[in-house]
Amino acid sequence: MSNPDEKGETEEPAKLKDVFTKLSPDNAEAGNDTVQKLFNALSAHFEPQDILEEIWLHDIARITANIEIFRVIERTLQYRGMHERLEYLVKTFSISATDAGAAQRGIFELTISPNGGTTMPDLPTILVAGAIGEAQLQKIASISDTIQKLQKERDRIYAQFDRKRQPLIIASVKRAEEQENKASPNANVAE
Repeated sequence: MSNPDEKGETEEPAKLKDVFTKLSPDNAEAGNDTVQKLFNALSAHFEPQDILEEIWLHDIARITANIEIFRVIERTLQYRGMHERLEYLVKTFSISATDAGAAQRGIFELTISPNGGTTMPDLPTILVAGAIGEAQLQKIASISDTIQKLQKERDRIYAQFDRKRQPLIIASVKRAEEQENKASPNANVAE
């Protein structure tokens, strides 16, 4: 669990989105690479002081990568469910070809697009999205529950890390203040 990447990459990702660029259900290896990139970014930011802190940061990186993987799976399930519904509506002539094209774009916007759900969907998209089956909704709800549990676990680990670091930070600030006061004893005296 060392900070430098074995491939010789020294530049850390500036944003979280940079870490997740290759993350997809088709690219299983990207998950391991993502964990390492997240760990490197976290280590650069927090500078772990011992093996315990490294383990906690690695756990946070692993959990965060898993959360993103589950989000990809969730969006994929939503897309497939809506797309299957759209195909059914087209086959039964319940939706026109023009509306089907609009619905296809709307489904993509709601589920896969990076801006997902930022705009109000049009009527054809609402017709398709509003008819997702109960089984699909249960799968999506299950994934959402898993994501929430992983987020709580990540928060718990981070809280442990923070509780360990807090006394060290306070002690460090006090030492710095004491050294400053010793260097200039008259600095505290009001003139």
